[in-house]
Amino acid sequence: MRFDLLLTSSAYVIQAQSNDFPRRRLYQALAVPEIATAAAIYHDSGLWLNGETGVQRDVFVIAFDPNNRVSMSPRSTRRPPS
Repeated sequence: MRFDLLLTSSAYVIQAQSNDFPRRRLYQALAVPEIATAAAIYHDSGLWLNGETGVQRDVFVIAFDPNNRVSMSPRSTRRPPS
C-alpha cells in the first residue's frame, strides 16, 4: 500500500481490533489543503475453502476501491500527468 498518512480509530488496539472509523473523518482530512486524496480501506477476517481438497483456511481480507490510488500495483504507481 502507498500512503503518506494513515488515520485510525481512536479506539484502535491492533489491526484485528481496529474498531470503526467514521467516514466523515476522511472528508475532514480532505478539507486540509495539503491533503490531495483520502480513501477508505476495509479489512476483516474470513474463511477460504479450497474447493478441491475441502481444506479451510483463515484469511485476512483487505478491500478498497481499485480506482483509488492506494495500492502498489503498476497502474497506481504511475505519477499523474502534470
